[in-house]
Amino acid sequence: MPIHHFCAQYSAEYEELKLGLPTSSNFKQLFTKPSERHPKGQPSKQWKRLAHHCIAERLLQRKVETFTSYHMERGLELEPEAVAWYEWERGIETK
Repeated sequence: MPIHHFCAQYSAEYEELKLGLPTSSNFKQLFTKPSERHPKGQPSKQWKRLAHHCIAERLLQRKVETFTSYHMERGLELEPEAVAWYEWERGIETK
């Protein structure tokens, strides 16, 4: 059963909920893409690094800084505009 938390994205509460958890944006660091040889994929070579990162966040109870590129920062800046366009285009309201 899904658990829903109603808090603003990038708020302090939102960041606290994500502490020490792998998220969809870093899921590719856990598993490789499925292939003919491995239809369910395999553990990625980066999974240990991600696990250590998550463990550090849980132990320290704070976000551990990671690399942020110009493109990532620009995506954060443009996200509200992209969400507004998506909602208008689809005729829906996102939460």
